[in-house]
Amino acid sequence: MLVELLDGLSEEAFFSQVYEQRVWRGRCGDASLLAAVGSASVRALATSAHARFPSVALASGDMEISPKSYSEARRIVGAKLLAAHAKGATIVLADLAKRVPALATFARDLGRALGVRVGVNAYLSPPGARGFAPHWDTHDVLVIQVEGSKVWELFDAPEPMPLTRFRDAGRPTGEVVDRFTLSAGEVLYVPSGHVHAARATDDPSLHLTLGLYPLRVLDVAVEAVAAHALGHPSVRRALRPDGSAASAVAAALRAAAEDAEAIAAAIAVAEQELARRRGE
Repeated sequence: MLVELLDGLSEEAFFSQVYEQRVWRGRCGDASLLAAVGSASVRALATSAHARFPSVALASGDMEISPKSYSEARRIVGAKLLAAHAKGATIVLADLAKRVPALATFARDLGRALGVRVGVNAYLSPPGARGFAPHWDTHDVLVIQVEGSKVWELFDAPEPMPLTRFRDAGRPTGEVVDRFTLSAGEVLYVPSGHVHAARATDDPSLHLTLGLYPLRVLDVAVEAVAAHALGHPSVRRALRPDGSAASAVAAALRAAAEDAEAIAAAIAVAEQELARRRGE
């Protein structure tokens, strides 16, 4: 799966040299993935009788586009959506794997290879359009350029594995440290926390974004504290405005860290979830 998708890069090399570490770019070796969806099918899905916001949306750089301008009671009005697209807005199709069987199969297999949940979105941009202002994602992404091309910019000072969205973090964009064109048939891996932006070139652009949603160490730690709290009412008590909050929280965390049974239970849940994601 990964070897075919990532231009011959082995699963071992991906995990040891790329995953959660650095941006990577190469050829997409999976022809069936490139053929799974095209600009015509994206337009058809976006304007079908079943199209609803927010599964179908418009984006345009820094400018907010009200869904009321192209939908009625969340139902997409095809003519209005296509008119906005013709003026420069990017069409965004979310959860595309639910509507394209070939993408559903691909997302399942990729999720099993990486032990993650995979979401698939499509972005159809007119010539010269930028769907989003510079930002980071709180999850890693694989970008598959299907049609046309986009100029990508990467910015300095990435935030390792952020938990908050870029616009909520209050961080400046930073300086551009790399600029390149992603052409049809190429794939790009961007770890979470790497600020980026992309703009279509002189032709329309269609790309798929595969969002990779892992089970994090933090998730297991939270699960362990929750398991500890089930048997210890003191952890469930309300914090009081008398200056005792800090000591109460510190005591609860120390107790949870020493609760071998709760930690073992959380690890068991995590191992079961990873096995499920890998199809075991």
